[in-house]
Amino acid sequence: MKTMTIKNKMDEDEKQLKKVFRDRCLTLAKRTPLQKEDIESIWEKVTTSYVKGFFCEYCGEFLSIQTGNKNVFSFDHRNGDWSEFKIDEISIVCLGCNLFKRNICEKNFKALISLFTKTGSMGLYDEMKEEIIDGIEKGKQRAKANGIACHSPRKDIDLNMVKEQYGTGIPLNAIAKNLEVSYSTLRNRLHEANIRVEFCMEKDGIIISE
Repeated sequence: MKTMTIKNKMDEDEKQLKKVFRDRCLTLAKRTPLQKEDIESIWEKVTTSYVKGFFCEYCGEFLSIQTGNKNVFSFDHRNGDWSEFKIDEISIVCLGCNLFKRNICEKNFKALISLFTKTGSMGLYDEMKEEIIDGIEKGKQRAKANGIACHSPRKDIDLNMVKEQYGTGIPLNAIAKNLEVSYSTLRNRLHEANIRVEFCMEKDGIIISE
């Protein structure tokens, strides 16, 4: 049997890797608008990490490309402050560490991981990560079962006006601010209306097309 090379494996997993990557970029875009060069830079980080073995930069666990796995890869901002977003501050980490870390800076979080390691408590840390992920998912399921929306009341948005403003060169994030809605809300409404939203080099990194 022919030995599978890294390139062969990369080709085999590329579709799933890109799918999760796209989902992570869309989540990241809820925090800050992304330019095409930002996405390319993050993709380079992901593929470089993949070729080197694909390990979480915090706990060292092997990263998964399967959604639903506590170790599926995600993006974290090292200094913990997304309001000061810098592309070179992005870390490729497991979902469990990302949720556990929250807004803690990298230095303090790594000190915490080191404490778990030195005391032989990484098993406990893994259990805590699983409990956080399970708790979030169960909370969403309970809310849905009870008809409780996990978001603010829906606001009407004139998407034709959005397209007109965007066509004049106004960035999508600026339009969202003027409408007093979040960037992610506006992007989601465009998706609902079957108005394709893609990352590109134009304006604020988003292009709208029918």
